[in-house]
Amino acid sequence: MRCNYCGTNVDQPCISEAEARAECKMDDDTLAAFDEEASVYVMTTREVPTAADVFSELPKYEGDEDALMAVFRDAVDQCLKGKGDERHGHGNSLTDQPIYTIVRGMGADVGKGGLIFQAAKKMMEAAQMPPDRAYREILGALVYANVAADFARRGEW
Repeated sequence: MRCNYCGTNVDQPCISEAEARAECKMDDDTLAAFDEEASVYVMTTREVPTAADVFSELPKYEGDEDALMAVFRDAVDQCLKGKGDERHGHGNSLTDQPIYTIVRGMGADVGKGGLIFQAAKKMMEAAQMPPDRAYREILGALVYANVAADFARRGEW
């Protein structure tokens, strides 16, 4: 029998990704996705998009608009590749991370309040920081505001 995670021959396949990471010695860039139709886990390689990937389809801006886009790009990088990914990514897509799942689990009214609170708290904290730290904190606030906007855009507000 083959392990659904790593494909090696085993007596008993792993039943969870955590077990596969321990038993099959999977690295952090490899993850298993559950295929509902086949009822098995399939191996995938984790690909984290860069800000360039995310923004490549957007029109090019000049002047003041370009300055705003640079900040948005930094916020995306912080979320998908920096602090956000390090603390919360664990191989999951952004919409499967706590910033989304907690909101869904608490219901729209409570959940969106949490996003608004986090964005406001980060902005207030940034006001007391030196510029370099404030910039990073403000990027986090932008991510929370963006997720709130995404819920509204999806009609889940």
